[in-house]
Amino acid sequence: MACAYSEAGGRLVLIDRDHEGLGVTLEACNVEGTPGGHIAEVCDVTDEQAVASVFDESSRRVGPIDVLFNNAGIEGQVAAIDDYAIDEFTRVLEVNVIGAWLCLKHAVKNMGEAGGAIVNTASAAGSLASLPGSSAYVASKHAVLGLTRNAAAELVGRGIRVNAVLPGPVDTRMMRSLEGQIEGMDAGQARALFSSNVPMNRYATASEVAAMVLFLSTSASSYITGGAYCVDGGFSAV
Repeated sequence: MACAYSEAGGRLVLIDRDHEGLGVTLEACNVEGTPGGHIAEVCDVTDEQAVASVFDESSRRVGPIDVLFNNAGIEGQVAAIDDYAIDEFTRVLEVNVIGAWLCLKHAVKNMGEAGGAIVNTASAAGSLASLPGSSAYVASKHAVLGLTRNAAAELVGRGIRVNAVLPGPVDTRMMRSLEGQIEGMDAGQARALFSSNVPMNRYATASEVAAMVLFLSTSASSYITGGAYCVDGGFSAV
């Protein structure tokens, strides 16, 4: 998504919890984090002081925020409800819900009078009745949808649109982690299992999700707010 914004002429403010991750993103987009260009900052999205500092500093350096892509999230463990560790459950909610709320909160504080667009990453799991073994993740993504809708209604008068994108399985680190947690299966078998639940019978690419996010970030979607848009190959339709 960072590359899609950069290619569309956007000036990036990238946040990651580790310096290495920021470097990988900048290299992938073939851009440099310089004072006059893109900004890359290490930040834990569950730390309000750190989040506020990053958003305030980026606003000071590059002006009001136009778009927030609220994408930080973790998958947590795969375990039955009665086996799920409370510290792991709490960690998922802290990153996926509290972190999303803090970024939204401080982005709004740093948007100008013209408003802007916010796109939250939820999940197809947030529109499903269940996804056994992923209680923390599913609960967190239902919460992100609730946050999206409430924020859309609250902020519409300030010219701020808030929508959510709901990816299904995407070919990223997160799915590789989930594949590795399926007992009795190797990674290839687990991938085949996950893919078999998608009518298109494959994972999405990150660029396919990015196309939807870019649409929701621009004036092409100027009459859209409070929506939840699936990019899941039909996963949530069956």
